[in-house]
Order: sequence, then structure tokens, then C-alpha cells
Amino acid sequence: MIPFNYHHLYYFYTVARMGGISKARGELRLAQPTLSSQIKQFENFLNVKLFEREGKKLVLTDEGRSILSYAAEIFDTGKELIAHLGDISPRGRPRIQIGVSNSVPKACSDALLKFIYRTEPRSHITVHEDNTEKMAAALQNHALDIVLTDVPYRPSADESIENHMVGKIPIVFCAIRPLRKNTKKFLKI
Repeated sequence: MIPFNYHHLYYFYTVARMGGISKARGELRLAQPTLSSQIKQFENFLNVKLFEREGKKLVLTDEGRSILSYAAEIFDTGKELIAHLGDISPRGRPRIQIGVSNSVPKACSDALLKFIYRTEPRSHITVHEDNTEKMAAALQNHALDIVLTDVPYRPSADESIENHMVGKIPIVFCAIRPLRKNTKKFLKI
């Protein structure tokens, strides 16, 4: 009997998540016969059937669903570990995770990126775009290092997030002449 192998668990997890061997083989970069053989070895090791074939489709058995829930938990925990260690680059490059609100002008985020690359040219920067609340949660959990947003975030008493205004941007309204007459009332509001 083969020893327990996390590669087999990952192959099973990927096949189950993607809904079949032919879909999973591209992500795993394995030939279909190889992947089928790996799944069969894993079933033999566990002494359970993980999938049943319904026509051309693979369907998880009850045991397969149970094992999938464990596998998902294992690999989700692994992703959390990698995210936690993400600040430690294998090549010694500082890693910076930046969150940018959808409404922040690209010129602002571009200026920040240029500043970082000027001061620390070897930086590895990842930019995420989301709403302020989700990015604040990611900042609190150390998944992000910096957040650029157009509105101040109001942290609760137990959050240690600080806001700093870095600049003001003028807004210009342009219109064709016939429309300009109608906008004077709007602009005075």
C-alpha cells in the first residue's frame, strides 16, 4: 500500500473542485491517464470510492464529499499560511500589498507606486481593488499594508487603523455650450 501522499489529496481536491479529470488536468499539468491513476491510487489507499460516474460526468460519493470538506479546510489553511508568510519574499525583496478603492483616480495609485519603486526599487508590489470596508478588514488582518480610498475610514474602538489625507483633487465639469446653460443651477447647489 502506498503511504499517504498530500499530492494525491490535492489531485482529488482539484478534480472535485473543477468537476472532472479533463478539466483538472490542465490546471495540474498532468496527462489524463496519469491523473486517473493518481486518483485510483488515492482511492485504494483510503479503501473508499471517491467518485461515481454518471454518464460522462464524475459525481462525488458520500465519502468523497466528506473527504473534500477536509481537503478544502487543509488547502484553505495552506493558502492562509502562504498569505501570512507573503511578506517574506524568497529573494529578500520587500513585499507590499496595496488596496485601492474603485473610485480613487489611477493617477493617485500610479504616483504611490512610482514613489515606492523610487525609494525601494526591488519591491514586490501587489495591488488589490475592492470596497473600503473589505479592504479595511484586510488591513486589520494584515493581508494589506496600505489602502488608498477617497473617503476616510471610521474604525471601531478596537481597530488600530489610522487615516491620513494625502491630497486633494479638484473636480472639473465640462459640457457643450447648449448644456452649459442648464448646468449653472446644478453647480450652485
